Amino acid sequence: MAQQKATNITWHDATVTAEDREKLLNQKGCVIWFTGLSGSGKSTLANAVEQVLHQQQHHTYVLDGDNVRHGLNKNLGFSPEDREENIRRIGEVAKLFADAGTIVMTAFISPYRADRDQARELIADGRFVEVFVECPLEVCEERDTKGLYQKARAGEIKEFTGISAPYEAPVDPEVAVNTAELSLEESAKVVVSALVEAGLVPSGNKTGNTDICLTRKMSRKEGNLNMESVIENFNENGFAILRGVLEPATLEAVKHECEALVAELAQRRYAEGKLTHTYPDAAFETRLIRLYENYPDENPTIFRSELHRAGFFDVFAHPTLLELAGIFLGPEIRLYPNYSVRPKLPENKRTEVLWHQDAGYTSKAADVLRMMNVWTPLVPVNVENGCMEFIPGSHKWGVVPHEKDEYYLRIHDDYIKPVEADAVRIEIMPGDVVIFSNLLFHRGLPNRASHIRWSLDWRYQDARQPTLRTTQGHLLHSQRTPDAVVKDAKAWAQLEFS
Repeated sequence: MAQQKATNITWHDATVTAEDREKLLNQKGCVIWFTGLSGSGKSTLANAVEQVLHQQQHHTYVLDGDNVRHGLNKNLGFSPEDREENIRRIGEVAKLFADAGTIVMTAFISPYRADRDQARELIADGRFVEVFVECPLEVCEERDTKGLYQKARAGEIKEFTGISAPYEAPVDPEVAVNTAELSLEESAKVVVSALVEAGLVPSGNKTGNTDICLTRKMSRKEGNLNMESVIENFNENGFAILRGVLEPATLEAVKHECEALVAELAQRRYAEGKLTHTYPDAAFETRLIRLYENYPDENPTIFRSELHRAGFFDVFAHPTLLELAGIFLGPEIRLYPNYSVRPKLPENKRTEVLWHQDAGYTSKAADVLRMMNVWTPLVPVNVENGCMEFIPGSHKWGVVPHEKDEYYLRIHDDYIKPVEADAVRIEIMPGDVVIFSNLLFHRGLPNRASHIRWSLDWRYQDARQPTLRTTQGHLLHSQRTPDAVVKDAKAWAQLEFS
């Protein structure tokens, strides 16, 4: 236990009391302490519970373990002593939040029972709710896309909870949730119901709606996708890979539209006298190169305004992707005005994307925009033809300084060099989709192959926010204004990039 070092200090009572603040907020300040192994789903569940309470108009905040270690606790490691100090500080911070009348959720492994008990002692009786996020170790390892468990078992990470360091499970927690057996919605409902039973949250919330639900009801698995794992990876790592989510017919329709774009370019250049042959029999991956081989600097590297064609609609409005967007962003979903098809040209400086955050391009206020980025290839993607690389967890660091390069912004070396070795390569196939945060550090490797790496990228945004652009995008889902939603491919094809 930390010793008091400061002397000659006196506690000053505030004029505005905790009861005054709670009366203003119409809620009781409390601490909901989520504890469990790495990968058990603590942060995901804490954020889901916060979403429910926020929808019910409660004032909430989530203190996340990784986030806090980037600031307040950046000087602490993972030794037993540092773990103890980590939880002591969080307990004190949580106490302040609760005193302010906030419902604060803490998502920390917090492996030692004594440390959790010490945090409980700081909080008034009945205002501390321990939630044991129970999950078998083997399931936690399956969810671990960063490979931390594998590194721990190989001895590369010392003092890793569950492998080389102990985890002391709660003996008598207020709530126990097995995330390997329950869906995210079911798990959140268990926690919120316990808060209602404890009298910390009224059974009839401020909106008059007594239902407890997330943006949508989710089954544990959809097709071959483990949706809870997708959500966990997105929240923890800043990205998730969805294997085989796009149907062959959807992909074929998109590829057909891209081929039509190239064919129109061929006819235009032929009419301009820049071609003597339109190469109609050339492969999809090489025809565009042939059209511009005598004028390489004129070769297009992006298509945007041309994408209002019927074949693109089903990928932008794909049900599974919109459902995930609803979970992360809420019921008002906009297709942000930067949806693109990109032919990544071989050995072309204009298509070599440097380390950056997409939020770095939008504005200094971009970190407040709520977005889900989406990227999918039309050809197999690997290191040779320029796959993307991500820095897991970098979405938690906010917008960092960028510098202007010849064609793109790039993250300042002071921020990327210390973490560049942690990069993960995203090698995927047509039909796979990557979703990622607009705050994630990422780059595109150069294309060293002899063919074009075709891909699509777009962003979903919370439509209740401004775009911070002159263009406004298109509404794809809305409870407030359902008549304004783009409903089908025919309607999409009649619109313009705006």
